Amino acid sequence: MKTYLVLFVIFSLVGGSYCACAAGTAFKDDFHFNNSEIWAPIFSSGVEQVPKYAMIPTHCHYNISMDSWFGLAMALDDVPCSTNPSACGGCAYASCHLRTGACYSYGTYEVLMRASFPSTVPTIACFSTYTNDPQHNEIDICFNDNDSVLHAAYFNGENGDKEILQPVNLGFSSSSGYNHFSFVWSPNSIAWSVNGKVVHTATQSNGKIPWLPQQIVLILRPLSATYKSTAFQNVVYVSYTLLSLVILLCPFY
Repeated sequence: MKTYLVLFVIFSLVGGSYCACAAGTAFKDDFHFNNSEIWAPIFSSGVEQVPKYAMIPTHCHYNISMDSWFGLAMALDDVPCSTNPSACGGCAYASCHLRTGACYSYGTYEVLMRASFPSTVPTIACFSTYTNDPQHNEIDICFNDNDSVLHAAYFNGENGDKEILQPVNLGFSSSSGYNHFSFVWSPNSIAWSVNGKVVHTATQSNGKIPWLPQQIVLILRPLSATYKSTAFQNVVYVSYTLLSLVILLCPFY
């Protein structure tokens, strides 16, 4: 079965690491081709999710036209898994999964996005930052099988690795057109905005703010084990048309 999530993405971030921090650098990606200088190649036949799914580069489609935008279409389906299970490492489903080779930190992350999900196929699509070195830090702009509710969330291992989540009812369907989503990450807060309006701000009082430099991750995956019993009728898609990055500030260690 196929679903679509379309995004126009702009980021202002801070680079760093346990990846090296380089304030003042920048990149832009319009997803007209696979930019290996930005994105690390990924293949895995058993992602630790329920249910497991295979990450296959052929499910990443570049320079795809959607509503006059050209960019990346990330596909999630049961091809070739249903007819050739060994090609998916025994997983029932396959998807595109992208992760930057570098890590980034404090700054502004922006995405122009259009999402669409069929009600019969529970999926999760995220634009996130993530690291698990030396502990779990993560910030999310996610749609969990509901294109009218934005999941503004973050993790910091110092909070007991508990998700700090604020669902935001958009009051509209994000599958009906492009909308602008962003978060501003600073040492003491994260502020999420929709179409230029701040809809949620998290501070240290909500739970310690992530501080570790993180990779940018684009995800489309099955949401739960119930996905196993769902028959595909077409393909699920997530699309991005532009991503840009400006590194503003290096964290202190």
